[in-house]
Amino acid sequence: FEPSNREATGLERNLAANKLKNVTVIRKAMAEQVGHRRFAMATDGLRNSLAQTSHPGQTIENWFPVELTTIDRVVARIGQAGLRLINIDVEGAELLVLQGGGQLLTAPDAPAVMIRVADAAASAFGSSGAKVYDQLKAYGYTLYGLRAKTNKDDGCCRTRAARRVSYPDDTLLAIKEAPELGDTTP
Repeated sequence: FEPSNREATGLERNLAANKLKNVTVIRKAMAEQVGHRRFAMATDGLRNSLAQTSHPGQTIENWFPVELTTIDRVVARIGQAGLRLINIDVEGAELLVLQGGGQLLTAPDAPAVMIRVADAAASAFGSSGAKVYDQLKAYGYTLYGLRAKTNKDDGCCRTRAARRVSYPDDTLLAIKEAPELGDTTP
């Protein structure tokens, strides 16, 4: 899901260049409800958002209307078969996206959720990283933090082992743990 035509076009070019045919780009924004809303296109594309945030790196180039959908609506249309991971990076609207997925995300077989949280962006929506954490926990998820680790030998960044976290942490992996497994903290 990419509501910005500029970023969606770049993504489609990248998919074509890499001959990836199993990806569909949908030019809509995810939120808590179906509808329309203004969308802020940032000059760098990294801070595009449904709001003007207090993030110092967000410089808005222009605003345009976007169509909104929800996780639950998409899953009702396409089904849940094969859905194992949802990645959410929506510059502050994370809680809205989670609220639009309550039916799926409360199910015992719900997919894992990888989500990036930043208070500077979330505050524009009356939210915070703590509220996102609380929502995921209310849905029955166990939260693990992911941090990039630079390997100086090859100049690479790799994610090191996740560890159980509480707020704040930048990037989370939220997993529904099988009751028979108990605590699987790495």
